[in-house]
Amino acid sequence: MRAQSLLAPVVVLVISLMMVHQGLAQEDQQARAAAPTTPPVNTMATIAANAAIKDSQLKARLVAGLDLKVLDDMGDAVVCGNGSQCSYIARLQCIRHACEAVESKNPVACFNEFNGDMKLGNDLLCKSLDSPSVGTIKALVSVIPDATEAESVRSIALILAIKGSATQCQEEVKKFVGPYGKKWNKEWFVTMSGCRILAKERTREEEEEDYATWIDVDAGKKACSEIINVEMFNACSAPGAIAPISSKRRS
Repeated sequence: MRAQSLLAPVVVLVISLMMVHQGLAQEDQQARAAAPTTPPVNTMATIAANAAIKDSQLKARLVAGLDLKVLDDMGDAVVCGNGSQCSYIARLQCIRHACEAVESKNPVACFNEFNGDMKLGNDLLCKSLDSPSVGTIKALVSVIPDATEAESVRSIALILAIKGSATQCQEEVKKFVGPYGKKWNKEWFVTMSGCRILAKERTREEEEEDYATWIDVDAGKKACSEIINVEMFNACSAPGAIAPISSKRRS
């Protein structure tokens, strides 16, 4: 009888301890469920590396979309006329060499088709290279079928670059488009790159690196001051400036 009376408290104590242990176990499980799950360090590093690769690939696609490689295609400056198919840059070279000819200056032969006044077209094309102005550009547009003022300015500017003057090329573009800002689109920035590449002031790779930096500026990751080229830096820093290419648009 005495043994039973001594055993009863022990049984109660054991049961109490078991209940406490179960309660603690449940609380621990609940705490684990509520705690935020943090990936292991190696997983986080992998996620960061994959994000960096994805960002780099996106920038590469955006920069490639500028198609600056066509500016490296110098083409054949001699056999580019008389209806033959040739690149845009090669046609500009053809016009440049035709206007530099000592005797017969016939730059309209560089076009695949020219149905306007050939003599006037020849005179105005060469005059536009010697002394580009609003008047000569407008007159040129009036005699070249389907030509626009913007296309004519772009062509004349790039021919000046082919002749060796990046500065004159850029000044003609800025004179037509106006101060850096909202009026500047991707095509005009590509033309400015053409000024520098065709005049051999910079390489295509150098231009592409600055555009990649500008993408990061637009995304808030870098500053305009990290762009190397002065003209591109000025464009990036201008009030109301719009990046020619942006990772935010995914285009």
